[in-house]
Amino acid sequence: MPEGPAVTLDRPDSSRTIVERLRDPRPGDQYGILIRVGTLNSPDRITPLGVGVQGRRIEVQVEVRRYQGPLFANLPTVAVLELGPVSLVPGPGEVQLTIHSLPFDVIDRPDLTGPPSVSTKILTFSVPP
Repeated sequence: MPEGPAVTLDRPDSSRTIVERLRDPRPGDQYGILIRVGTLNSPDRITPLGVGVQGRRIEVQVEVRRYQGPLFANLPTVAVLELGPVSLVPGPGEVQLTIHSLPFDVIDRPDLTGPPSVSTKILTFSVPP
């Protein structure tokens, strides 16, 4: 996964992969908002919980279940959520990303979790004119 901003705006295009869209975003009348949530290990699980819009702020909530035990084979991935397509007004905007993290330590039982924690990130973006 290429390095880059936490939020990328790109014209929705099913003929291009997410990696291509992150590397070379293209303007359009509507956008897909690509949000990098973070790196996940093989047994981790991510679930979108909700999306809301308040003015120029987009509020996104996700649940991430993170495995806390030993890993003998692992394929880390970068979780990317796409919202849209949406019409956006030119100018600054932000994504408020709230992550509900639930740890688990039995590799095949992500439903058996420990106490949750919540973190919030404010990610900014700019819609071109």
